[in-house]
Amino acid sequence: MSTEDSVARTRPAFNFGDWRIGKVFYTSDWHLGHGRIIELCRRPFASLEEMHRRIIRNTNKAVGSTDTLVIVGDTIMGKFEDTVKLLRQLNAGRIWILPGNHDRFSLAYGHRGAGETQRIKRELWRKEYESARGTRGEIRAEPDLAPSMWHTEVAKQRVAISHYPYVGDSGENDRHRWLRPRDSGLPLICGHVHTRWRNKGPMFNVGVDVNDFAPVPERELELWLRRMQQNTGVVGE
Repeated sequence: MSTEDSVARTRPAFNFGDWRIGKVFYTSDWHLGHGRIIELCRRPFASLEEMHRRIIRNTNKAVGSTDTLVIVGDTIMGKFEDTVKLLRQLNAGRIWILPGNHDRFSLAYGHRGAGETQRIKRELWRKEYESARGTRGEIRAEPDLAPSMWHTEVAKQRVAISHYPYVGDSGENDRHRWLRPRDSGLPLICGHVHTRWRNKGPMFNVGVDVNDFAPVPERELELWLRRMQQNTGVVGE
């Protein structure tokens, strides 16, 4: 058993269904502090500051202090101490942050050092995310796993959730294959692909680039699941 597997098996079980409060909203791929993302994804902003303001404003317009926000990876890039402060501006009562390949607590992040050194660095960074808001609200930054996948329920239906789609990427080649969720027939809430698509088969991309830089309400995911069920007759297990 690897060190990562050993650590994962000793963690207390986390049940998002018990932890969530109020209404739930999903988002991904904010890339706070990433100057080139405006060019790479053709985001309609003249500056990072304008991008930050739009994402925070749209999020707070939808998500209240008694609600839950799920960020499905790639929250922060750039200088961490400058961009992490933006999380303090969010209204959400609880925020669940999943690891994306650019997040410093992700298994995909290129920390230097041997395996145990990298694990310690990831855990230290994860705690930095969780302490970012002080007393303003609770953040849970989820420790990464391989494959990088979790489960939740939407409208009493079991769904998978991961930064990574089953297939697809923002470029031509599928990166981080070893972290990708295994397609067992479950609908998947994901990010990572940026502007490539919003819905593709059993996958729903909640990234800001295809959702007007606003979070996706759980009610919209319920409607998506219902449409899939009507079209196929089966959703998930």
